[in-house]
Amino acid sequence: MRPERVQYRVVRYPDLDLSEAHLRFEGQHAHFPSWALSGITVGFDMRLEHIQEILAIAEAHDPPLGVWRPNGVILDDVPGA
Repeated sequence: MRPERVQYRVVRYPDLDLSEAHLRFEGQHAHFPSWALSGITVGFDMRLEHIQEILAIAEAHDPPLGVWRPNGVILDDVPGA
């Protein structure tokens, strides 16, 4: 049985301190530790070159990450998936 997949969006509230969550912002970008990732969903219309770059990053991650697309799985043979 596969674990339930949950997606998160980061919403920045100006008066909220997120330092205990190991989350920091620079402009519109949120920075967080790599251990917080469990998988990557790529865009439906993302170019193949970009998907290949993401696949390389996902496979190099420790532990490797699953990669999904809204219309199906791209890479899902990672430990614990």
